[in-house]
Amino acid sequence: MPLAAKTHRQSTQHDGYYETVITAGSSTVFIDGLPAARQGDPLTPAC
Repeated sequence: MPLAAKTHRQSTQHDGYYETVITAGSSTVFIDGLPAARQGDPLTPAC
């Protein structure tokens, strides 16, 4: 099964990149009550 992510969660910090937060996701698919994130959904800018 592919990995899944939900909005408002921090991504992992890897390869020298800062952590980011997924800010938007699906309007019809939810994980634990939060929208499911999809490839291409916006993230907060890394500082």
